[in-house]
Amino acid sequence: MVNFSVFNELSLPFEDTIGIDDKFITFIKLLNYLNRNNLQKMRIEKPFREYEITLGVSFYQFFGQIKNQTLQDRLREFLTNQVIKIETPLIKDNEDKSLENIVENNYFYNGNQNFGGLASGYIWNTLVVSFNSHENWNNDNVVI
Repeated sequence: MVNFSVFNELSLPFEDTIGIDDKFITFIKLLNYLNRNNLQKMRIEKPFREYEITLGVSFYQFFGQIKNQTLQDRLREFLTNQVIKIETPLIKDNEDKSLENIVENNYFYNGNQNFGGLASGYIWNTLVVSFNSHENWNNDNVVI
């Protein structure tokens, strides 16, 4: 097992904003927990700022609409690597074997090919971190 977790990009965007503040705070608490338990890095396919939070709402738009000061503070800490060190991309240039595994093998989730966090977590036998944005991600294990 490696010393990092990976982010499941499929857990974004959220379907709606109901309870979204609590879901973000829970996500950040989970990352704090991982950091304290020797998974001090999380790999993400692209910078978090580039993800849509809800359909058609960018991270910057979402951040500008947050009324919860605690959430704003936690997100700032997250983006500046104060919660957990964030690394991009999922597979680094010097990790040829992992790149070969992801290219040579087919990884599917719900019938769709996956080259992202789910496949990377499987290859490295590490924890894949998801938002609880849909019932699919409210599971201890996801089968790919």
